[in-house]
Amino acid sequence: MIDMIESEETANRVGKYLKRMLTREQPSCQYTIEELKERLEEVEEDFRMGLPAKY
Repeated sequence: MIDMIESEETANRVGKYLKRMLTREQPSCQYTIEELKERLEEVEEDFRMGLPAKY
């Protein structure tokens, strides 16, 4: 999936997000790349604002 992402920055963000998700005991999600990009942006914005993560 990461190979399909053209932006190196976005690929790195996705990789970090997936590593965090894989360490949790939850089934993997079935996001499209666009949905994943949107979700990452939401999570990063919440983090910058000091809000807890929403799963």
